[in-house]
Amino acid sequence: MEKRKINKKLHTFIKGEVEEYQNRDIIDESQHAQIMDIYEVSGENNFVKIVVTIGAVLVGLGFMSFIASNWEQLSKPVKFSVVMVAFLVSMYASYRLEDEYPKISVSMLYISSLIFGSGIFLNGQTFNYGGHFSSAFLLWGIGIIPMAAFFSDRILFVFSQILVIVYLGGRFEFWNMAYPIIILIPAYYYLNRYIENSKIGTFFTNLLLVNFIIYMADRYNAEGVYTTLLIFAAGAAMYYIPIALNKNIFRVEGIIFMGISGIMLTYKDMWADLSYVSRPNTVAVIFGILLIAWFLWLASRPHVSAVVFICIIIFRYYFDTFYDFMPKSLFFMVGGLVLLGFGYYIENMRKRGEADGE
Repeated sequence: MEKRKINKKLHTFIKGEVEEYQNRDIIDESQHAQIMDIYEVSGENNFVKIVVTIGAVLVGLGFMSFIASNWEQLSKPVKFSVVMVAFLVSMYASYRLEDEYPKISVSMLYISSLIFGSGIFLNGQTFNYGGHFSSAFLLWGIGIIPMAAFFSDRILFVFSQILVIVYLGGRFEFWNMAYPIIILIPAYYYLNRYIENSKIGTFFTNLLLVNFIIYMADRYNAEGVYTTLLIFAAGAAMYYIPIALNKNIFRVEGIIFMGISGIMLTYKDMWADLSYVSRPNTVAVIFGILLIAWFLWLASRPHVSAVVFICIIIFRYYFDTFYDFMPKSLFFMVGGLVLLGFGYYIENMRKRGEADGE
């Protein structure tokens, strides 16, 4: 049975509780061992993983540099063959070493992904494929999705999403639609189950979704205020729609998107673009009041991220209102005291959350 990975602090707490149960004769020594065998401290081999990951990146970059420096001297069939052989050998090595040497297997997997990406760019130059450079990032991102799913690798899964986000960023200047994103977003949500429902994978999929919303708004020449409102609505949907997959990630990220877009909507310049808004300053102030009230309600639940955004909003109004009027020493002193107060409050919230087991 696969062990549950928990942080060291929680592992120490569980160990102390189980020992207390044994001391009270609720469980015996064998049951104590069985319970503790369920858990494993996550990150205890992080140093080894970091070393082999850096090594994999260096090997991959070295291969790319070597091939690129000798690229012109090779014939087209040799160029294609070199990349394919290197990719297949590294993939096979990763597969064969997975059980006995898992860390080395992962490093070979990362080398494979780098070789695959370099092969796309190098062979694109060799065979004079047209198109924008961003298309290569799309092919790279799509190509490593099966690798990430088969080996259940979170880093590769997130790397694929980052590549697709880079692709999407390069499509803003083009008239043609980025159709692959429509398929990739639900595909990422679905495939995340093969990556052990990765929280960071969910985070980046949500980030890709919001980037796609911005892209679509830009494509249809939407006003900045409408784009910002769409992001705010997307954040609200992430927070309020009951989603089983990494619910806490959806909620926290929803608060982040609502917070960032909400702060932007507290500026009158955002509303001034709308011809039917005669008093943009009034609308911005009303929105700011409602936003603070909503974040105060969230903070009572409690959500630390909501308190952070309350602090940011207060500082936004504090800076705009008093910076030009107050003596600078007093301005920074008061600002520092406000920050210290929020820091104290957030620390108390964190401690209460730990005491409640959150």
